[in-house]
Parts: sequence; structure tokens; C-alpha cells
Amino acid sequence: MLLLVQAGASGSRQALVPSPTATPRCAQTFRVAFVADVAGLGSSVDAAGWRGVTEAVREISCGRAELALPGRPSEYRRMLQAYPGYDL
Repeated sequence: MLLLVQAGASGSRQALVPSPTATPRCAQTFRVAFVADVAGLGSSVDAAGWRGVTEAVREISCGRAELALPGRPSEYRRMLQAYPGYDL
């Protein structure tokens, strides 16, 4: 997965998008955390990236995606570190 990060304004938001949960036949769950720009999904680049992540997760039975929306650039590092074990 590709992570795109851009600089911007302030305020902190996080969102969890429901995705299929692991079933007993899943040996491993594919987990993706998408850290967007401070403009959030109002940015066309981040909106397209998140759309791609959610479409991919819908196509695999053992996938989970989480969206992190930082309010200011100083929050990027904390948000990236908040998803251990996730592909970013």
C-alpha cells in the first residue's frame, strides 16, 4: 500500500470504516491503516486513495481498513505509530 501524507491545518479526527471481519477460514487478516492529509477526504488525492483501499478490502474476505484523519501535521507520527501490525 502507498501512504500519501501532506501538510495542512489543525483539529484531530479519526474514523473507522466497517469492513469484513476475519472468519474461521482466514489464516490471517489483512489490515490497512490509511493516514490522510489534514484536509481529510476533501483532498482529491486522499479521497482517491481511500476509495482504492475500501474497494480492495471489500474484495478480500479477510480485510480490515481504518482511516486516520490528523488535525495538524504534528499528529502524523502519533497516528502512524497507533497502528502496529497494520500495513500503512
